[in-house]
Amino acid sequence: MEVPYRNTKLPLKLIPKGTILFRITESSDNDLRGVPLTDGTRCLTPNFNVFFFPNPFMWKMALEKWSKKEFANALMCIYVLIKDVKVLSLVDPSKYARTTKNKSGTFITKCSKVSQGCLPKKGNSYDPCFSKTLIQKFPDIVGMQAVSFMDGLKTQRYLTRNKHKTQKIKKYIHFAEDSAKFHPSPPELILHPLSRRPSENVIVHEEDSLDLNYKLLQKIPYNEEILLQYMKTLRYNPSTYFFEE
Repeated sequence: MEVPYRNTKLPLKLIPKGTILFRITESSDNDLRGVPLTDGTRCLTPNFNVFFFPNPFMWKMALEKWSKKEFANALMCIYVLIKDVKVLSLVDPSKYARTTKNKSGTFITKCSKVSQGCLPKKGNSYDPCFSKTLIQKFPDIVGMQAVSFMDGLKTQRYLTRNKHKTQKIKKYIHFAEDSAKFHPSPPELILHPLSRRPSENVIVHEEDSLDLNYKLLQKIPYNEEILLQYMKTLRYNPSTYFFEE
């Protein structure tokens, strides 16, 4: 599946309804309804992106140095796609990668270069965001699948360093490559919460009902044994690198 964009074609991937998404966060409301503002509303911008791992163990490995401080009060949130979603494919065999954001005039760019909109701060330079043209032309493309080679490198080092303690979780960790060929990693899904990516800021009020791509199933403290039992109830989809109900 592809869509035309300027002088190229962009590869897409369909991620099916029922796909399970994992994220460690202190507020699932932020993932579903946007960042809270001082007046009690919430903000969703065209490039509001929520990053999901394909398994619940990645955050501890990829974000190890932040896990104790930044996520001291965080919970493992388990979401499920409630509809099929269309995303850009930035993993093999795509000729594009997350690093495409570093090139000028392309369909993705550094999040630090897109409009801050109603958000309290600008995005990160290391994260990929959609170009304004891509959003306006294809609002039904609600995200991307991409490899963070640094996440992959940290994960592989963690598994090697703790190989006796990580035998049970290794079967749930599946690596992918991209055209940059830096380092394979379990790919992330980077999704907008809304079923159609907006071209303008969306101010969300408490009473507003939103047409979302995913919903929260449960949130629990990080406990490896509990999560391992949960993973046994899921089936792996090798075409998406994610697990499904």
